[in-house]
Amino acid sequence: LSPSGDDGVNIDMLNGSDIANANFDGNTIQANGVHGVDFNIDNSDLGPVAFTENVISDQGTGDGVSVVSPTDTNNALDFTFARNTIANNGNAT
Repeated sequence: LSPSGDDGVNIDMLNGSDIANANFDGNTIQANGVHGVDFNIDNSDLGPVAFTENVISDQGTGDGVSVVSPTDTNNALDFTFARNTIANNGNAT
């Protein structure tokens, strides 16, 4: 998934937009303008999310994976990361 002037993947979950689970497996998400994967969760329920064997790199000004100030209705976030390369993104520390 590249290149884009915005996010590579943008998941907007607003007011009851529930997702049971999400799997990101074996993707290359590279050279997008902001974030590689951006989760915006507001008053919704996000089930388990798994990132396995992905390359998420070289995003312009954002993070490889961004989850900022979520309001998940079940009060829990379940993210698993295994065997990924997440590097050289704009907000890397």
